[in-house]
Amino acid sequence: MSGAFTSLATSGARNRRRPEIVLGLGFGLACSLLLFPAVRVRSAELALEELRLRVARHLDGLADAVVRQEWPRTVLGPAWEDDLGTALSRARAAVAEAHESLRWNVRPTARRRPWHLDDRVLRTLTDVAGHVTATGRLLDARPDAAEGSRAGSAFAQPYARLLRTTALCAYDCRGGRPHPALPAARQALARLGAPGCDPPDRAGTDQHLLRPLESALTCLSAPTPAPSARSPRLLEPLRPSPGR
Repeated sequence: MSGAFTSLATSGARNRRRPEIVLGLGFGLACSLLLFPAVRVRSAELALEELRLRVARHLDGLADAVVRQEWPRTVLGPAWEDDLGTALSRARAAVAEAHESLRWNVRPTARRRPWHLDDRVLRTLTDVAGHVTATGRLLDARPDAAEGSRAGSAFAQPYARLLRTTALCAYDCRGGRPHPALPAARQALARLGAPGCDPPDRAGTDQHLLRPLESALTCLSAPTPAPSARSPRLLEPLRPSPGR
C-alpha cells in the first residue's frame, strides 16, 4: 500500500515538473539559436561553385556552336539563358543569406570570415554572365554570326579557342589571382581584332562578337585578395568536345 502511494506521489511530482522541463529545454534552444545561429556559408560556396560551372560550360558550349556551325540554342538548349539566370539568382540569395547568418554570430570563425571576397566574386561572375548572354544572343540571333562562321575560317577556330580559354578563367574566379591563361587570352583577343583576320564584309560581325569577350576578360582581370581557404573544385568541370 505504501509502495503504491510512493509511486503515485513520484508520478505526480514528475507531472508537475514536466512544464518546467519543457520550458527549460525551450529556453536553452532559444539561447543557442540566438547566440550561435546556423552559419550558412557552405550553401553560399556551393551556389557560387554552381554559377562558376554554369558560366564556364556555357562559354564552352558557345565554342562548340562556333566549331560545329550550329546555333547556341541547339548546343546549350533553348532555355540556356534561363538556366544561367537561375544559377545567378541562387548565388545571390545564398550569399546574402550567408552574410546575414554571419552578421551577428559570435563564433570566432564567423567573425574572421572575409565577407568581401564572396561579394567581389559574385559581382565579377554576374558581369561575366551578362557578357556570356550577350555573346550567345549575337550568335543565336544573327544568321551571319553562326552560318558565316565557317569552321575553317581564319576567325572561327581562334575565336572558339578564345571562348574556351575564357571559360577556364571564369571557372578559376575565386577571389585570388586571375587564371595564368588570362594574359594569353587577351593577346589572342588583340590578334583577332587586328585587321585582315577575315574579309572586309565580315569584319563588322567579328568585332561585334569580340566586344562581349573583351569586357568579360576585363572583369576577370581585376585582382582581389586571396581567400584563406579555397572551396574544393570539381574534377573536369568542362564537358569534352569533339571539336577541340
